[in-house]
Amino acid sequence: MTHFNCPQCDKPLKLPDDQEVVRIRCPVCKHEFDAPESELEHKPAGQYTPQAYCNMGDAYTHLGRHEDAIAAYKQAISIDPNFTDAHRRIGNAYGHLGKYVKAIASHKKAITIKSDDAETYYKMGGAYSDLERYDEAVEAYKMAISLDPDYAKAHYNMGAAYSSMKRYTHAVTAYKEAIAIDPDFADAYANLGAAYTGLKNYSHAIEALDKAVALKPDSKMAERAQHLLMRLLEQ
Repeated sequence: MTHFNCPQCDKPLKLPDDQEVVRIRCPVCKHEFDAPESELEHKPAGQYTPQAYCNMGDAYTHLGRHEDAIAAYKQAISIDPNFTDAHRRIGNAYGHLGKYVKAIASHKKAITIKSDDAETYYKMGGAYSDLERYDEAVEAYKMAISLDPDYAKAHYNMGAAYSSMKRYTHAVTAYKEAIAIDPDFADAYANLGAAYTGLKNYSHAIEALDKAVALKPDSKMAERAQHLLMRLLEQ
């Protein structure tokens, strides 16, 4: 039995050694906190399930402690090398750290284990985009969409990759697909307006930008859209 105190109200608490818990909620003050690290992190791999270590990694991710998250996910993989979620989440953590090549390698490993996971392809597309490898990003997003045709963010990010390559016609198609799935996708309207601007189709650009501002009037995206609108209206 592990004994410790709530860090908020100092209430004495205890946790059975065989109970796999990574987050604790104090029954008195309702404060939530990580389980004592020494009782989980320093156990040999195998004494906890892969999911327990994965949950711990998720908790670290929530706290922005991505290196610690990676260590926890690797513990999960040391027990179950085919634990797809852990491989994908390591990729996500590497992405947060700006280590995009490692992120892609982890996502590819996840795909070799489970090839029908749209989210993994989507995250890999993001890593390729961060490396400015836009053709490969597009292919990853296409795979995500083939597995989940209603994945609005995948359509949107594919449009962004096309825009980065100044392939505005393809970008317009991708943004329109995102909007068809999610008619309130303000960022998609804003990027659609920018893509139309790249094509010098100013009337459609103004229409799309107006819609973006109407959907999210107080956002930074709306500020950028309004700035572009002013430029177009002055022409």
